[in-house]
Amino acid sequence: MRGEILGLERRRFWRDEDKLEIVMSVGVGRATVTQVAQRHEVTRQQIYAWRHDLKRKGLWSPDAGTLFFPLNMPMTLSELDGYVTGVLACPEMIPPSEWLPLVWGETGDAQFTDQKAAEETIGDVMTHYNAAAQAMSLSLCLKGRDGIHSL
Repeated sequence: MRGEILGLERRRFWRDEDKLEIVMSVGVGRATVTQVAQRHEVTRQQIYAWRHDLKRKGLWSPDAGTLFFPLNMPMTLSELDGYVTGVLACPEMIPPSEWLPLVWGETGDAQFTDQKAAEETIGDVMTHYNAAAQAMSLSLCLKGRDGIHSL
């Protein structure tokens, strides 16, 4: 199998202090996660993953004042997609009880009309989560003259 080097790897090293500064800039001047991600040339998913990692290390607290979502506004489907991808990209599994409440807004207070609506909505979110997990678990393969190789 032949390969070609196209350039230097684009991966950057981020110190915890840099990550914390970026995570803390969300909400400052009403800056959204998307705007902060674009400003620092990272993905929204990366910011969510950093947030979880910094929280796990004890370097960031939800009480620190950074708002990732409007208080009582649930995520859009696009935001959910990025959020779920970030949750799944973390090195340790995050239980739904920890990440699911933030889908409904920063307060975690879901506003459902009845039990049936709650069950259907949560079921839909979990279906989306499982589909994203399955898509992320598929390995990338290359077909060469000497067979198929997984990356």
